[in-house]
Amino acid sequence: MDGFVPDYVLEEVCGTPALAATLVRAGLWNEVTRESQEGSSVSGESGWQFRNWSEYNPLRSELEEKREAERIRKANYRKSQKRPDNVPAGHPEGHQAESSPPDPTRPDPTPLSTEANASGGQAAEPEQLFSEPETPDALEPEESMTTNSQTIVAQWLENVTGPRPPSRVVGQLSKEIKNLLDEGHDYADVLTATQAWSRKASHPSILPSVLHEIRNPRTMTRGSEERLGAGLSLAQRAGRLNDQVNPFETKAITT
Repeated sequence: MDGFVPDYVLEEVCGTPALAATLVRAGLWNEVTRESQEGSSVSGESGWQFRNWSEYNPLRSELEEKREAERIRKANYRKSQKRPDNVPAGHPEGHQAESSPPDPTRPDPTPLSTEANASGGQAAEPEQLFSEPETPDALEPEESMTTNSQTIVAQWLENVTGPRPPSRVVGQLSKEIKNLLDEGHDYADVLTATQAWSRKASHPSILPSVLHEIRNPRTMTRGSEERLGAGLSLAQRAGRLNDQVNPFETKAITT
């Protein structure tokens, strides 16, 4: 069963029943008992089931189908770029089509130069230069237990001192955390950003900005500090001078 977390797995990853109960209350897990297989003497196995598991963790077959469809699309696009100009598909190369403005197309991602490199080897094919990134397979519950968005959300909920946050806030925060982890951001950095966000009491959508602020703290160079100090000194001197001059004082005019 995809997304099923047995009791013993929770202990192996140093989880606690209290943490699991928090995830159930937050609506991220369901407490279930898996039915025994037909013909087996083993009783049902207790544990927890991730909600909407298939929505966020597609099957391997689905990922392979998407990659194959994308590969075919790119191959057809490269093939269409090799036809002479103004010759529509399905016509021989000697056929001259009617003159008409060409349809806008995306920039050709294939390399401009196909000459041999300096070592004398053959130039790489476009498909080799622009290889498709491999999509990681869906993690098993044992592997994703300690580094997924739901774990961070559970830790945040455990530290909430006031009333429990609305379900929409919990769901939006879980989505923002998952997006950051899917982008490859470090788990510890995302956890730190979530802790900093919880002190702001702001909308979960600012979590990426909080992560950016943590990684790029505002600093002042030595030269900037010196210029700031000089400016403050001038301001103080000007203030003392203004205190000594009364703009409303009447003075006799001498000739």
